[in-house]
Amino acid sequence: NNISRSLSKDILENIKRIKDDFGDASDLIIRHETLGEGTQFSFATIHIDGISNEKLVNESIIEKIVAINLEDNINQSLSLSDLENGLKSVIAVSSLKSQSSYTNLLSALLIGDTVILLDHDTNFLVACTKMVQSRSISEPSTQTVIRGPKDSFTESLRTNTSLIRNRIQHPALRIESMKI
Repeated sequence: NNISRSLSKDILENIKRIKDDFGDASDLIIRHETLGEGTQFSFATIHIDGISNEKLVNESIIEKIVAINLEDNINQSLSLSDLENGLKSVIAVSSLKSQSSYTNLLSALLIGDTVILLDHDTNFLVACTKMVQSRSISEPSTQTVIRGPKDSFTESLRTNTSLIRNRIQHPALRIESMKI
């Protein structure tokens, strides 16, 4: 079973697996960066647009990681756990946990958290970046439905897709953007 397996030590393989499980959804945001010279450090941040706070992801996670002088840390031959602890000390979010279960990774993404993958590490960090939507899905006023869900959408596309993601928290949900 693909979901029960743990993560690989290869970050590119992990990114591909996540993309495959989400059907390369248009609202899945993956940012893969390589930092440092000589001994390089590779990380990826992954979140779902619309249910994650984009500003918090950029300012409190990505900018903080990039600002670390990673070259010095890596040249001192720090272990991955030391590097993980270093990241935990600079990332400024309300909750930051280290996990290893792929099922937990999918669950974290689906509720709006941001996952931080490190190259050569089977563990990952989960940063709390959930963004609560401004309203719940409401019943349509012009169409009456006797049976079934009574949902209507009036906001921007991304707000509407985030309302659907909140209702259906499953990686099999596919969202694809196209111009018509």
